[in-house]
Amino acid sequence: MQYQEIEKYFENHPLKEKFSSFPDDERRSCVSVAERDILAAIHPVVPQHSEADIFLAAVAEQTLFLLLNPENLTGINSGVSAVSSAGESRKFGQAGAPLLGQRAAGLAGMLSGAPEMKLVRG
Repeated sequence: MQYQEIEKYFENHPLKEKFSSFPDDERRSCVSVAERDILAAIHPVVPQHSEADIFLAAVAEQTLFLLLNPENLTGINSGVSAVSSAGESRKFGQAGAPLLGQRAAGLAGMLSGAPEMKLVRG
């Protein structure tokens, strides 16, 4: 994935200032990790050309999630458990921390054909 595509995605994102506040090398590194996270989440599905925008959005949202939650990069949340309901499942790290950000997980679910469970904050 081209880093410039991710930068362009954040041009009109409500959290663009947060994304821009991180050093360029850290953002680039998180893009690489985020792309692998999304590919792993949707495996064995390979995104088609027609799904490029959704894949880009999923990677961008996961990038932001990783930047804002660096503990997901350090291995602190390496333990995994799963919750499933009516054929849908969601994986969590230690202490219930999600392995994918909520927005990234929803977009990955669109790509894999298995939408993630909806989480409500309140």
